[in-house]
Amino acid sequence: MWHIFMPHFYFNLMKKYITHLLLITGILILNSCTYSMRYVFLNFPDTEDYKHLPNRIIHRDPGKAPSQFSVNGGFNIQTLMPLNLGRTPVTDLNSFLAEAKTTAFLIIRNDTMLFEGYYNGHTRNTPVKVFSISKNIISLLIGAAINDEHIGSVHDPVTKYITSFNDRRLTGLTIQHCLSLTSGIRADEGEIWPWNTKVRVYYSPDIRNLIYGIKYEKEPGKIFHIEEMTPVILGLVLENATGRSVSAYLEEKMWKELGMESDALWVTDSRKHGFEAANSGLTAIPADLARIARLCINNGRWNDTSVIPEEWIRKSTQPDSSSLSFWKNISAYKNSNVYFNDMWWGLSNGSHYEFSANGHFGQRIYIVPDKNLILLRFGASSAKIDWTAFMQEMAGKL
Repeated sequence: MWHIFMPHFYFNLMKKYITHLLLITGILILNSCTYSMRYVFLNFPDTEDYKHLPNRIIHRDPGKAPSQFSVNGGFNIQTLMPLNLGRTPVTDLNSFLAEAKTTAFLIIRNDTMLFEGYYNGHTRNTPVKVFSISKNIISLLIGAAINDEHIGSVHDPVTKYITSFNDRRLTGLTIQHCLSLTSGIRADEGEIWPWNTKVRVYYSPDIRNLIYGIKYEKEPGKIFHIEEMTPVILGLVLENATGRSVSAYLEEKMWKELGMESDALWVTDSRKHGFEAANSGLTAIPADLARIARLCINNGRWNDTSVIPEEWIRKSTQPDSSSLSFWKNISAYKNSNVYFNDMWWGLSNGSHYEFSANGHFGQRIYIVPDKNLILLRFGASSAKIDWTAFMQEMAGKL
């Protein structure tokens, strides 16, 4: 019998060896290789990509005790059930969240943690990649840079800070156009083809160089269109205006100031070029992202310190009915008005408004100022659920 099992044993050993060799080779390639090789190895984005791509650490202050939320151990989440979303009502929140591939869900009201749940193998210390929520962090840093007088105004042309731009079409492009996604830069549709802009930004080993291939469909300020090049431009503006990397500026302005409990990281294009993926690369633990939400709900103040100017928070998060990105009476959101300002999405109804940072796979930081309420959801998939509608429904019961 022994001679029968020997080939199978060696086959499994060889398969394990080859798997490990491919994994090590893949990691080496992904850290230094061409765009094409990254596309082949990684293909579709996922929440684990930060483990395989180059990144820069954003350090917390080791000499500062982490800031803490109070905890209400007596809060009964079942008092919010059922939640109706035009589907089978949600009656068991934990089961629903786990089945929807959620990894973390937090509810904070009046600086008190009412609910903190982790699912599908995640714990409080597991980092989450926030994807497009990275753009909201860029927006906050632009506000900080204006306050620090690194940047003069949102009305400054981007060519003031990116002097290598010599395309005459860019002379009218301002920081505000980029923040409001009204740059007029052409947005490719779809997300899977290697020539698509979103894919090229995600996998490029030299993101800075991509800006020289920008194509336009409208002049700036004429059309609202979601695309991935304007966050890159804003990241370059920050880098050149402050004289430091986006990660270093974030570390200085927020990670050390807010008393974060864990280091974060920001995926970069390559070790050689070291430019942050401004549109998607921030990765941090949920509790630290909740601290950023607390900073926003307190209008940029952290305890007695102004970290981000109050005027900037208000401008960025409150509705502006005159903007190109203001849509009235959307039935999916209880006939609320939907708006977009400076990378934040919002719902408004009269004087009441709620705003959120939204990312791929249903990542959400959802803030309701007049209730002093913060909801956060992170996951490995959106599970085809409208998480904005879900949080609006939940916030209405809190």
